[in-house]
Amino acid sequence: MILTKQLLTDYALKEREIKRLEDKLEYFANKIPKSEHGVVMGSMKDFPYAPVHFVLSGSDIKSDNERQERIKSLIITIRERRQTFLDLEISVGEAIENISDAEMREIIELKYIKGYTDQEIAEEFGYERSAITKKLSRFFENQCAKC
Repeated sequence: MILTKQLLTDYALKEREIKRLEDKLEYFANKIPKSEHGVVMGSMKDFPYAPVHFVLSGSDIKSDNERQERIKSLIITIRERRQTFLDLEISVGEAIENISDAEMREIIELKYIKGYTDQEIAEEFGYERSAITKKLSRFFENQCAKC
């Protein structure tokens, strides 16, 4: 597998997407169903049959059913995304290990796997930020030449 910038970006985005979906699932799982209430007019059951107001309340069944369906849908989507991510993780891991330059391997791992910025990577190696950007650009240009 040829390691491209797009592949690595997709990998990082997929991981963040799963986190976002998990946060959404937690929100819906903890969301309390909307409660409805109303006042009903009736009368006393014994004579003199005086008018009485009854207050009724309960959860909105429709909104709770929709919430449950949304939860099921999110669980299925998260499972699919996790499987895609795991497949991608294996491919990306193998491709990174096949990079012959140890420094480039570490730069790519820091940037795309651990989420470091170019500035943080530069500080780690004692370079200017622009040097990291140039190294990455040259690496990906060379990779594209192999395509």
